[in-house]
Amino acid sequence: MKRYNYLFFSIALFVFITDQATKIWALYWLSGGHSIKILPFLNFTLVLNEGIAFGLFHEGGNLKNYFLIFITAIATIILLITHFKIKKPTGLKTILLALVFGGAVGNLYDRIFRGYVVDFIDLYFKTFHWPVFNLADTYISLGLIIIFYLQIIKKEHIF
Repeated sequence: MKRYNYLFFSIALFVFITDQATKIWALYWLSGGHSIKILPFLNFTLVLNEGIAFGLFHEGGNLKNYFLIFITAIATIILLITHFKIKKPTGLKTILLALVFGGAVGNLYDRIFRGYVVDFIDLYFKTFHWPVFNLADTYISLGLIIIFYLQIIKKEHIF
């Protein structure tokens, strides 16, 4: 179990550091409304997201922010408990939980210390733009998609 704890916290720390480093970069280079075209379907555009996923519920002031901090903190605690309660840990289970946990901590850090989540990855096709997101969202989504795939499609008992 000890080696899985090391793996879990190492990956979660990597996720947190890469997420925060890219957000600091975005705050520095994309402030003032600058947008950088990376590929024909990808821009880096700074969005200071005070809502939840995809900018939903962006209004509501401090009470909403405290509520979102509370909900995100509860989710990260549940992820941590889930990691420690896994009966038969594997590298895959550990990695998937660490991706989700590290991403959640990255966005929680933003909410607590910035009052908003820094988003900057803008995927689009012609005039359709996916809501702007960040690396933490990417790690969370990747971990959850694989977990759901294994649990629902492959019928494997991950947790």
